[in-house]
Amino acid sequence: MLENIYTTKMSSNKKTLQNRFTKIRSKSGRLSKMMALVMSAAIAAAMLCATVVMAAVGPDGLEHFYRNEIYFRDGVQFSVNVAGKNVPDWVSEDIAGADGNINITVTRYQTRDLYGQVNNDHLISLTGTNGTVKLAASAWSMLAETANNDLYHDEINPEIRKYKYDSYMNFIEFNNIGYTGHENSPIASLADKKESKFRFIEVYFAFDENKKLQNAYVSLLNADKNDNATDERFDIVQANGSLSYIGSFETDYVIDVTDENRYHNYYFTMYEDNYQNKTADGVDIGVLSSGVDEIIVKTDVNLPDADKIVIEVYNEEGKGVAGNSRPYTFEKQYTLTPEKEYRVFVVSETGESQETEFDVPENHFAAGEKYRVCVVVMDKDYAVLYRWQEYVTIK
Repeated sequence: MLENIYTTKMSSNKKTLQNRFTKIRSKSGRLSKMMALVMSAAIAAAMLCATVVMAAVGPDGLEHFYRNEIYFRDGVQFSVNVAGKNVPDWVSEDIAGADGNINITVTRYQTRDLYGQVNNDHLISLTGTNGTVKLAASAWSMLAETANNDLYHDEINPEIRKYKYDSYMNFIEFNNIGYTGHENSPIASLADKKESKFRFIEVYFAFDENKKLQNAYVSLLNADKNDNATDERFDIVQANGSLSYIGSFETDYVIDVTDENRYHNYYFTMYEDNYQNKTADGVDIGVLSSGVDEIIVKTDVNLPDADKIVIEVYNEEGKGVAGNSRPYTFEKQYTLTPEKEYRVFVVSETGESQETEFDVPENHFAAGEKYRVCVVVMDKDYAVLYRWQEYVTIK
């Protein structure tokens, strides 16, 4: 069942939406592999199945997103025990009882907001005798060698160091007023609305030399007013026993944190591979030709509110191969060739971002293979007006 979450207002944060058009990935260094925060940035919880409720289509043939949407992906469950451990006061006040037991669920979702934008989000739920705390993720990392993992701690638990690789997620309360729009984002409805305790949680996933998920560790911390972890040191606690997987987390999470060239589709959810294009007045889009050198797309759009157009081409593995570039202005026709480099924002420990470029020489159009061409028309505030897709086989 799809959970539709209604809001009375959606805060507009144009800069945040603009950031979504940058592929946030990198090729080296744990610090540069930290995924940048976006408005809806990373939250998740639990859903029962994956039925897509389509956006309302007006008499003009355009889609209108009147409600937030949340779609279940997968998750992982495990337990920890904090009895005798050095942990923040909020842990015993709000979660763990005298026995120290805490059951933890990390769930991943896709969400769509009132702009029609799709995000990959995460939520953590911690339950003990004294209650439950649910927090949204602010960021997550790619897989890296544990020897290089020093982003938030001067010393990492020696137990984690026994593993070859690890990845991690950070969960916060989003107290910082700079997170414009978070309180109205789809996934925020699943996080706590309790009194702020300035909590900060890190979850580390440990992998062996074959990049197979082996264990989980949790660091329960305090945060400052900007939602950054304080310098206080607390114990890192290890999962008790084995991890229990929900859905395909064990395989899909590994793919997500190891495949640096995988693009995120910000306009179609994972359940919309067979999306049916709408007929709209003033919109004439189609693939004119496709070959190993180029794909030519007609984009004849005459809509009064149309301001930007984004085109993305994905291969059968879901990797972005080609697309138009910023500032996404309108042309009647686009000739798309495989991208041989991409631009990313590398995020520093202080939260500053710097744009850089990386080569992707492996990108190409292969004869006989199928590619997904996605076209999205947006207004000046990056709200989606019209979506279109077509699968083409390269000749």
